Amino acid sequence: MAEKKAEKKPVRKSEKKTEKSGVKSAAKSSVKRAVNLASKKPVFGLDIGTRSIVGTVGYREGDVFTVLAQEVKEHETRAMLDGQIHDIAAVGNTISQVKQALEKKLDLKLKEVCIAAAGRVLETVEVHVDWEPDQE
Repeated sequence: MAEKKAEKKPVRKSEKKTEKSGVKSAAKSSVKRAVNLASKKPVFGLDIGTRSIVGTVGYREGDVFTVLAQEVKEHETRAMLDGQIHDIAAVGNTISQVKQALEKKLDLKLKEVCIAAAGRVLETVEVHVDWEPDQE
């Protein structure tokens, strides 16, 4: 009599969970089926770094954060240097591209965002002063 091999049930990518971080990743195809986004209260986060901008959308259930979609885009110019924004328009354009890509992936309008920005969140301004000291 032939032995039957036990069939392994394949694990879908959308069901994988990392034990260390408590983060789950949902594959694009299962996003609409498995997750009712309105009831999950999705969170949109942006990490504005010196080299790139990372956008992440997900939701939290208990101690687990499930990532629904993520988009990474590098700055096309040196819009940021050493954690400082030097070209606000260029950084804003890259942020818009990341946001639009996430909205397209999820078929969802993103209206609120939480941000993390690299280093110093300052606009660099050069100032020149002509000054003559009092002579006494």
